[in-house]
Amino acid sequence: MLRAQSHFSTAAGKSRFFRARGFALIETLATCLVITVTFLGVMQSLLLLNQRAVLSRIQTNARAIVQRNIDRALSEKYTPNILPAILATTPANGAVWEDDGGTDGLVTVLAENGTANSTVRGTLTRTVTTSSVTGLRLVQFSLTYAYRTKNYTFAASTARARD
Repeated sequence: MLRAQSHFSTAAGKSRFFRARGFALIETLATCLVITVTFLGVMQSLLLLNQRAVLSRIQTNARAIVQRNIDRALSEKYTPNILPAILATTPANGAVWEDDGGTDGLVTVLAENGTANSTVRGTLTRTVTTSSVTGLRLVQFSLTYAYRTKNYTFAASTARARD
């Protein structure tokens, strides 16, 4: 708290001192301005951190979807007489793979609160080619999705030999 001393003259010619107590209006306004700017900076930082956390969660989910399909391609029974659908050859540019059992060609990467506004969907593409080695299949899964006007892709590949 600031204390100021003022000098006043009285009618009798005697000076009288008194102390002003409290804050000046300009000090109060400056303090409010500093607090407001600090608050806005903290809020902006929290919003940015939240956006990055959501993007990280989406990328983790995309990786899990691709990895799940790679694991499935490696675990299906594959013999000279049995060729599972996941290991069937595709065109060079790949084919859409329905991971979630739907028929729309999209997989759900992230669904929050069950609303359409918070759902991220993407296209899972499967590419299977044969190798010069008999019975060897080269399998690649690629998941492409959009989040906040940017496109992202996660891909993984493996080789599968007959059992």
